[in-house]
Amino acid sequence: MKIGRKYIRIFQIKFFLDFECLSDKIKIMEARRSERKIVSIPAEVIYNHKRCASFIENISEHGLYLVTAPSDTSIEFTPESPVEVKFELPEGKKVTLNCIIKWTYKTPPHGITESMGVEVIDPPPLFKEIFRSIN
Repeated sequence: MKIGRKYIRIFQIKFFLDFECLSDKIKIMEARRSERKIVSIPAEVIYNHKRCASFIENISEHGLYLVTAPSDTSIEFTPESPVEVKFELPEGKKVTLNCIIKWTYKTPPHGITESMGVEVIDPPPLFKEIFRSIN
């Protein structure tokens, strides 16, 4: 089977672009200031007096990655806005964190959930203890 030069060139360009994207992602991950730990903790996000069920998907010493649960009520989260995150530890202790939304996007493919990264403002000692206790 003979493959034309045009198709080989298209493949080379696509491979290069894919590699560049991967390279950019690796640089971003290396630029993170702290380790992420994967978790699945039910939480409540309070934004502009609206409550939204969500899950904490990963945690670092400085922030959280959250995914909102599908809801009938649409909330438009805005980066650099304050948000409160509440959750309960397995032993029953309730935690409330004041955070700032750093980034947000509608989760593909249907956009019925929202993914967001939040930075914890002045993480309390309990939050740091929670992070250290996660394996």
